[in-house]
Amino acid sequence: MKTRLVLYLFVLLLLGNCERPDPIQSAMRVSVDQIQYSPNDGSIKTLYRINFKSNSTRFIFLKGDQRCYQTTATSAFSNSVESFITHFNDLNITLPAKLRCVMEVTTLGGEIIRDTSEPLNIGFLDNTPMGNAANLLAFWPLTDDYEDYTLNQNHLNAVGSLIHTGMPNTVIKSTYFSNNAHLTRPHNNQLNPRALSISAYLYLDDINDPADLYTLVSKRDYTGWGSSFDFKVSKRAADGYKVSLSWTFNGANSYYESAANIPFKKATHIVYVHDENTIQIWVNGEKTDEIVSPGLLNNENNSPLCLGTRPGVRHSLTGHLRDVGIWSRALNSQEIKDIAALYP
Repeated sequence: MKTRLVLYLFVLLLLGNCERPDPIQSAMRVSVDQIQYSPNDGSIKTLYRINFKSNSTRFIFLKGDQRCYQTTATSAFSNSVESFITHFNDLNITLPAKLRCVMEVTTLGGEIIRDTSEPLNIGFLDNTPMGNAANLLAFWPLTDDYEDYTLNQNHLNAVGSLIHTGMPNTVIKSTYFSNNAHLTRPHNNQLNPRALSISAYLYLDDINDPADLYTLVSKRDYTGWGSSFDFKVSKRAADGYKVSLSWTFNGANSYYESAANIPFKKATHIVYVHDENTIQIWVNGEKTDEIVSPGLLNNENNSPLCLGTRPGVRHSLTGHLRDVGIWSRALNSQEIKDIAALYP
């Protein structure tokens, strides 16, 4: 009897010291990777994945929060990326439109699994100076969200606390950056152009960084050198700031700053242009600075793209920013003047 009791207590002790296994996660996966729109033929392609045999699958399209179209339920199964194509006219909507696709799958056991795509913004830039300028890679208004309003869907993720608020001394909205808060997008080689133009509208009260630098848009190494681009502003005098650019070419580091100071406490439109011939700085629709280019930018890095800081968080912006656009070519003078004319 005593032996049985000891054995029983020993077994209880062993069980008490055993860790409970984690619950087995469902192996069923459903994802909508992306929806793509082709203006040429009006087709909308939905890229999706589903790794199990389903009872039924349907695709539901939303304009904003309103359902505008849904497919007839069908079965679907694929371990790779598959596509579903519908026509824009079938959605019976007008432009501009913020479009999402919901993939709704009913399993053989009756469970419903859903996944929703990132938004696709269609038509918001039609007949605007930004949309009319070819080779626009991304355009972030930064007024109500952090989405890209081109068809490329280079949407940004917020890190830290950012505020949508009015830009001082104007009647327009913007995003206010402070306390190292910034926006980021994982590496996408599309955003590594060798020739580029970057346009931004900003408002600064001052620059209080230890190095007197604020980063606006960067895909550069934490040190500030290396491949890709680094678009920032610098404080060299108390009465204002300069546009500051830098690059590494054939192993040599160089930087270039605008000659004149841009006053603090005044909303300003600035553009950086870089191609194989020239590097230019534009302020409020006027070309203020130009030098001979050392060559096209090296575009070999895989750093994330950041707005409001450099990758790795350095020289973080305190100020207001909106309407950031990146093109994979040099904008011409008329295109830049047309964009600048949008601002008071």
